[in-house]
Amino acid sequence: MATVELAVALPAAVLAAALMAGVVRLGVDQLRCADAAAAAARVVARGEPSAAGTAAARARAPSGALTSIEVTSSAVRVRVMGARPALLGWLPGDFAPQATVIAAREVVAP
Repeated sequence: MATVELAVALPAAVLAAALMAGVVRLGVDQLRCADAAAAAARVVARGEPSAAGTAAARARAPSGALTSIEVTSSAVRVRVMGARPALLGWLPGDFAPQATVIAAREVVAP
């Protein structure tokens, strides 16, 4: 009897552990995306080129993340989008980490 219970409980425990690991990975990647977007927005808002902002984001973002930077006359908008964790790939829905930061451009004195 214990063997049957173990045969049923073990796959359920493995599935629960995989789900928890995927959720933890998603949370960590979300924090890394937010940090990367904030760092890139700070760099570009100070007046540095967008390439420097992209480099700052790439250094902090999860691997494979995409970065987009939009610069207007008064603000900088940075969006970092990470990849969906593989452990959550079988779940329906959009579980990709992403963050958007908008920063006011700083006035640079001549």
